Amino acid sequence: MKVTPLASLTRLLPLTTAIALASLALPAQAYDYECKPPKTSYAEVYCTDDNQLFVAHNKDYQPQALINKQGKVLANLKGYENVDQ
Repeated sequence: MKVTPLASLTRLLPLTTAIALASLALPAQAYDYECKPPKTSYAEVYCTDDNQLFVAHNKDYQPQALINKQGKVLANLKGYENVDQ
């Protein structure tokens, strides 16, 4: 039995549709996590890859502290010029 190109495309249509729908649903799940920094006295607080840790900066954007979700200082970063986040 010889398969024509049109017949093989027809077989792939359900698979292609399923992959397309899955790719639309995945980004919504991937961004479900939203960064919510704790309230602190620092001018700016930025998220890190670890959702338990945050980097606090002063008004000049110099790193000041590594803080946890409750806003407690875990490490003093004064004197560092930059922190990779």
